[in-house]
Amino acid sequence: MRPISIYDMDKTVIRRASWTWWLLHYARTEAPWRLLLLPLLIWPLLGFALGWLGRKELKEASQALLMGRRVPRAKVERAARRFAEGFGARQELAGALAAIGTDRASTASLPPRATGKGIFSPTVSGARTATRWESLG
Repeated sequence: MRPISIYDMDKTVIRRASWTWWLLHYARTEAPWRLLLLPLLIWPLLGFALGWLGRKELKEASQALLMGRRVPRAKVERAARRFAEGFGARQELAGALAAIGTDRASTASLPPRATGKGIFSPTVSGARTATRWESLG
Protein backbone atom coordinates (compact mmCIF):
# COMPACT_ATOMS: atom_id res chain seq x y z
CA MET A 1 0.00 0.00 0.00
CA ARG A 2 1.33 3.44 -0.96
CA PRO A 3 1.31 6.22 1.62
CA ILE A 4 -0.70 9.37 1.03
CA SER A 5 0.04 12.99 1.76
CA ILE A 6 -2.70 15.22 3.12
CA TYR A 7 -2.18 18.95 3.38
CA ASP A 8 -4.39 21.19 5.45
CA MET A 9 -4.49 24.56 3.74
CA ASP A 10 -4.52 26.83 6.79
CA LYS A 11 -1.09 27.39 8.29
CA THR A 12 0.44 24.53 6.28
CA VAL A 13 0.20 25.73 2.69
CA ILE A 14 -0.98 29.25 3.43
CA ARG A 15 0.23 31.53 6.21
CA ARG A 16 -2.99 32.25 8.08
CA ALA A 17 -6.42 30.84 8.76
CA SER A 18 -8.69 31.57 5.83
CA TRP A 19 -12.32 31.03 6.89
CA THR A 20 -13.04 34.53 8.22
CA TRP A 21 -11.21 36.13 5.30
CA TRP A 22 -13.24 33.99 2.90
CA LEU A 23 -16.55 35.04 4.48
CA LEU A 24 -15.60 38.71 4.36
CA HIS A 25 -14.46 38.39 0.74
CA TYR A 26 -17.70 36.66 -0.24
CA ALA A 27 -19.89 39.22 1.49
CA ARG A 28 -17.91 42.14 0.06
CA THR A 29 -17.91 40.88 -3.53
CA GLU A 30 -21.18 38.94 -3.83
CA ALA A 31 -23.58 40.38 -1.25
CA PRO A 32 -22.27 43.70 0.11
CA TRP A 33 -25.49 44.34 2.01
CA ARG A 34 -24.60 41.36 4.24
CA LEU A 35 -21.71 43.38 5.69
CA LEU A 36 -24.41 45.27 7.59
CA LEU A 37 -25.02 42.02 9.47
CA LEU A 38 -21.47 41.89 10.87
CA PRO A 39 -22.54 43.30 14.28
CA LEU A 40 -24.89 40.31 14.68
CA LEU A 41 -21.86 38.02 14.78
CA ILE A 42 -21.39 39.11 18.39
CA TRP A 43 -24.05 36.57 19.44
CA PRO A 44 -22.46 33.44 17.98
CA LEU A 45 -19.03 34.70 19.07
CA LEU A 46 -20.32 35.19 22.60
CA GLY A 47 -21.93 31.74 22.53
CA PHE A 48 -18.62 30.25 21.44
CA ALA A 49 -16.66 32.14 24.10
CA LEU A 50 -19.07 30.92 26.79
CA GLY A 51 -18.90 27.34 25.53
CA TRP A 52 -22.52 27.20 24.38
CA LEU A 53 -21.51 26.80 20.73
CA GLY A 54 -18.77 24.67 19.26
CA ARG A 55 -16.46 25.71 16.45
CA LYS A 56 -18.73 24.03 13.89
CA GLU A 57 -21.81 25.95 15.06
CA LEU A 58 -19.85 29.20 15.12
CA LYS A 59 -18.77 28.68 11.51
CA GLU A 60 -22.30 27.72 10.44
CA ALA A 61 -23.78 30.85 12.04
CA SER A 62 -21.09 33.04 10.48
CA GLN A 63 -21.68 31.50 7.08
CA ALA A 64 -25.46 31.91 7.35
CA LEU A 65 -25.07 35.60 8.18
CA LEU A 66 -22.40 36.52 5.64
CA MET A 67 -23.26 34.16 2.76
CA GLY A 68 -26.83 33.09 3.36
CA ARG A 69 -28.28 29.62 3.80
CA ARG A 70 -28.72 28.79 0.12
CA VAL A 71 -26.30 30.10 -2.47
CA PRO A 72 -26.03 28.97 -6.10
CA ARG A 73 -22.94 26.80 -6.54
CA ALA A 74 -21.75 28.77 -9.58
CA LYS A 75 -21.78 31.99 -7.54
CA VAL A 76 -19.73 30.41 -4.75
CA GLU A 77 -17.26 28.87 -7.20
CA ARG A 78 -16.75 32.20 -8.97
CA ALA A 79 -16.10 33.98 -5.67
CA ALA A 80 -13.86 31.13 -4.47
CA ARG A 81 -11.74 31.36 -7.60
CA ARG A 82 -11.18 35.09 -7.06
CA PHE A 83 -10.48 34.54 -3.37
CA ALA A 84 -7.92 31.83 -4.11
CA GLU A 85 -6.19 33.95 -6.74
CA GLY A 86 -5.85 36.86 -4.30
CA PHE A 87 -5.67 35.62 -0.73
CA GLY A 88 -4.18 32.24 -1.61
CA ALA A 89 -1.41 33.73 -3.71
CA ARG A 90 -0.52 36.38 -1.09
CA GLN A 91 -0.56 33.96 1.83
CA GLU A 92 1.22 30.98 0.28
CA LEU A 93 4.09 29.75 2.46
CA ALA A 94 7.51 29.65 0.84
CA GLY A 95 8.42 26.12 -0.08
CA ALA A 96 4.89 24.76 0.25
CA LEU A 97 4.49 24.05 -3.46
CA ALA A 98 7.91 22.43 -3.66
CA ALA A 99 7.07 20.16 -0.69
CA ILE A 100 3.76 19.16 -2.26
CA GLY A 101 5.53 18.46 -5.56
CA THR A 102 8.15 16.29 -3.85
CA ASP A 103 5.51 14.33 -1.96
CA ARG A 104 3.41 13.84 -5.07
CA ALA A 105 6.41 12.54 -6.97
CA SER A 106 6.97 9.85 -4.33
CA THR A 107 3.48 9.08 -2.97
CA ALA A 108 -0.18 9.07 -3.82
CA SER A 109 -1.48 12.39 -2.58
CA LEU A 110 -4.78 14.10 -1.92
CA PRO A 111 -5.41 17.73 -2.80
CA PRO A 112 -5.08 20.36 -0.06
CA ARG A 113 -8.07 20.76 2.23
CA ALA A 114 -9.28 23.64 4.32
CA THR A 115 -12.06 24.53 6.66
CA GLY A 116 -15.22 25.69 5.07
CA LYS A 117 -16.84 22.40 4.18
CA GLY A 118 -14.91 22.21 0.94
CA ILE A 119 -16.24 25.51 -0.37
CA PHE A 120 -12.95 26.89 -1.55
CA SER A 121 -10.31 24.29 -0.80
CA PRO A 122 -10.91 22.43 -4.08
CA THR A 123 -10.83 25.78 -5.83
CA VAL A 124 -7.68 26.86 -4.07
CA SER A 125 -6.03 23.56 -4.89
CA GLY A 126 -7.36 23.28 -8.42
CA ALA A 127 -8.59 26.50 -9.92
CA ARG A 128 -6.19 28.76 -8.10
CA THR A 129 -4.77 28.49 -11.51
CA ALA A 130 -5.19 25.03 -12.85
CA THR A 131 -1.44 24.67 -13.09
CA ARG A 132 -0.48 25.89 -9.62
CA TRP A 133 -0.99 23.05 -7.13
CA GLU A 134 -2.79 20.31 -8.99
CA SER A 135 -0.16 20.11 -11.70
CA LEU A 136 2.47 19.13 -9.17
CA GLY A 137 1.39 15.49 -9.32
